Amino acid sequence: MAADPLPAFVCPITDDVMRDPVIAADGLTYERDAIERWLEGHDTSPRTGAVLPNKLLIANVTFLQAIEEWEEQYALKLKLSLLQLDAKPLGAGAFKTVYKGVLSMGPDARPRAVAVLKMRKESCETEARIFLKLGRHPRL
Repeated sequence: MAADPLPAFVCPITDDVMRDPVIAADGLTYERDAIERWLEGHDTSPRTGAVLPNKLLIANVTFLQAIEEWEEQYALKLKLSLLQLDAKPLGAGAFKTVYKGVLSMGPDARPRAVAVLKMRKESCETEARIFLKLGRHPRL
């Protein structure tokens, strides 16, 4: 079962879990792309409004590792080797295909029947966030 991310893992600008966290001069962590866009038009902190002494951004590697560990702990990123899919899809549409499969999380874990939704890369991230918030597909 997926767990909500820690609030600190969510960028205050994008309101999404960070993929490339950086520390700004205000000491806070932001998603790199979002804070770079902000700094193109501002010299203040997006959180506090205080003037920043500089626009230097430092990669927050420790934070990224914590986010990745959280994702692995709650199976938000699966190793494909743990998943076996049937060759024939259950159904397909213009942009999505649904497969039946089995997920084996380890030697001591009971295999679980799963439905896997494959979709176009362009819509994948947005739809995956929706399904995570729902906890499951509404029709499964």
